Amino acid sequence: LALNGTSAGYMAATSGNGLAIPTGDKATSVLWLEKIYPAEVIAGQTFNYDIKVTNLTRQFVDNVTVYDTLPANFRIASATPQGQPGPNSSMVWALGGLNGGESKLIHLTGSAAGVGQIASCASATFTTALCSTINVVQPALKLAKTAPAEVGFCDPIPVRLVVSNN
Repeated sequence: LALNGTSAGYMAATSGNGLAIPTGDKATSVLWLEKIYPAEVIAGQTFNYDIKVTNLTRQFVDNVTVYDTLPANFRIASATPQGQPGPNSSMVWALGGLNGGESKLIHLTGSAAGVGQIASCASATFTTALCSTINVVQPALKLAKTAPAEVGFCDPIPVRLVVSNN
């Protein structure tokens, strides 16, 4: 999955790092955010890097949004999916929902404006919801009572009650 920067026969080693969100521990977090990028690139030559976000749970998470800071010395050429400019020189990708175990990939292409380092930080947010279902009914209860009109003084009184729900 890692895409290496290539230019003029130069192939850089691939590096990556990840962040478990929100606890920092994959076992107790909801999202795993990772960046896959070349360890070294040539100034002025285009290279690729990826940001991958994975739902670590078995539950659906919604409103997954990824943020990545773009330093001044990085010139972005393209991003798939296309992001939106965000605060503090960042790009923002509103990825929507992720099913349990599902991943989405953001692929970026750009170049270093000059010699030095390209340092950027990525983060992500999400929402979860506790949903419930309540059955709504419209009862139509009826009570039918039958009894003799008259009975003798010591005679049993046969009364019949019938409840129905139409």
